[in-house]
Amino acid sequence: MLGEIPWSTKSGEEVEKLIAVYICKENPDAVRIRPSKGDHGIDLMNPSDPSKGVDVYQIKKFATNLGYSQKKQIKDSWNALIAYVKETGLNLRHWYLVMPLNPTTENISEICQLTQGSGIDFSLIGLDTINGWAAKYPEVQDYFLNGEQDTIYERAARLVKLNPQAAASNSKNLYEQLVPIRNYLNDRDPNYRYFVKMLTKAETEKQQKQPSPPPEALFTTYYLSPQGESTQIDVVPKYKTAPELAPCQFKANLMPANDQQQSDLFDFIDFGTPIKNLPATIIKLPLQALDTPSTAPGQLSTISLYPVPQNNSKLDDQYLQVEGEKPFIFHGSITGRGRKGFTWNGTDDSKILELILKVGSTGISNKQIQINITFSLQLKKAKGAAIGLVQKAIDFLAQFYLKGRLTILDSSETKLISSTFPKKPKEGKRLLSFSNMLLDLRECEEAANQFIPCPDLIDLDANEAKSWHRAAELLRHKWIKSEWTQLVYTPFDKGERIDMPKGCVIRQSLKIVCNLKIYPLGFYVTYMNIGSAQTRDDAVILKPPPEEEWLINQLIQSADRREIGMIRLGPVLQEKLIEAYLKER
Repeated sequence: MLGEIPWSTKSGEEVEKLIAVYICKENPDAVRIRPSKGDHGIDLMNPSDPSKGVDVYQIKKFATNLGYSQKKQIKDSWNALIAYVKETGLNLRHWYLVMPLNPTTENISEICQLTQGSGIDFSLIGLDTINGWAAKYPEVQDYFLNGEQDTIYERAARLVKLNPQAAASNSKNLYEQLVPIRNYLNDRDPNYRYFVKMLTKAETEKQQKQPSPPPEALFTTYYLSPQGESTQIDVVPKYKTAPELAPCQFKANLMPANDQQQSDLFDFIDFGTPIKNLPATIIKLPLQALDTPSTAPGQLSTISLYPVPQNNSKLDDQYLQVEGEKPFIFHGSITGRGRKGFTWNGTDDSKILELILKVGSTGISNKQIQINITFSLQLKKAKGAAIGLVQKAIDFLAQFYLKGRLTILDSSETKLISSTFPKKPKEGKRLLSFSNMLLDLRECEEAANQFIPCPDLIDLDANEAKSWHRAAELLRHKWIKSEWTQLVYTPFDKGERIDMPKGCVIRQSLKIVCNLKIYPLGFYVTYMNIGSAQTRDDAVILKPPPEEEWLINQLIQSADRREIGMIRLGPVLQEKLIEAYLKER
């Protein structure tokens, strides 16, 4: 049975790493924010339910008491977090203060007063909960504190790098040798999960032509047998931050198989941009005793590379401005640094537009600035989001493609870097049509005075979009003129004769349909003239007089619901008089 961890004897870095692992085991999708002066009071951020907000964990090493200094650090972390929330609009749901100490009732009361009135839930996780985690995950203490890490390395080395004789054996025999090692590792390694799978000859040939390891794998190794079969070994993080908290260390020869992989490798070296699934051969693992002179025959590996996080890799906003447009904000962080510069990843408020920004120095004196910008628009993510946020994101990208001139600003909107990029007018015009359509829908949303979720932009109903435009134009201009060709009219008196021409006035409800739901927007009245009537079954087909195909719709504040849809016929209407009347109003 493991003994209780002597927290007071551990360094601050040891305490924070160990507790961070426990939290990540409980919340596998949590993201670590490296400790730094600008960590904003955040050590871990867990997007447990993005629609409801994120949870933030602040880890403190305090293990003996909460004196003045400790209380001040807690207060400073809270104030930094609140400032960051106000500055960025982070939807913070819950703040967890975590430390290996059971606080007194007085301590809890003081901290609760600090967070009171913020609208953010607060919980203090103390020693009892942390000891519960330690009992639930004993392999974490063994790995980080009791020397199990070396044993894990040794077994992992046996699994992913065999000697030539073992690698060349029959696939079934090799599989049987590897399964006990896999089982041991999966039981004892708190950070990674190991998979061993046999591949047929056909599956092996397919993998050789186009390796396709699991997207979540840190790296994958294939061992080929003389019979043409193979054994596939995948190493997958058990939680998202495992490669950072417990790096998997080894040496390998990287072997880009095409121009794109070559470019990806240089981006990793120059800017720290992560690489997914790069072909390689493993040549050295941590334990010297297990090294063999060369890579096993027929061994093909694919490796995912992530830069070592820097202390100043923090959350920052990037302000990008297309020439002549307002600045547009992306939220994210520096994800890697290389020999020339850094890579920054972020998304806009709607989450549909991702930005990958690579910035570095070039030239002999390294005084020239190189910028590489990649935008990734995920229209499928727009469904259900706020229309205004989606429209702004699409419009920003449309203007960028149309104008090509982009400026990066700091938070005070001071210009830092400006650069010109190739224009994409065809794509820009396509996105602009989406932007204009969403502006129409946003106009309707304001009139409806209720939230209208963004529709599916991939499978859009063109007729619905046209109706949004007509409604939005009427809402904007109060009256609009168009043309008409015919109207189906059901008279109250089936034997009624209508002498032509006639003036016609109709009061109607203004409404739209979006996401299979009807949204009432108000009322409008229609003015037009009727030139002829043709009886068809129980209805009358009305048509305009020659050269009189005009129709005017006017927005009105209210209407008697009994008159909605009723047609009022009377003297012929004068188009110019109606226009003059409406212009005066």
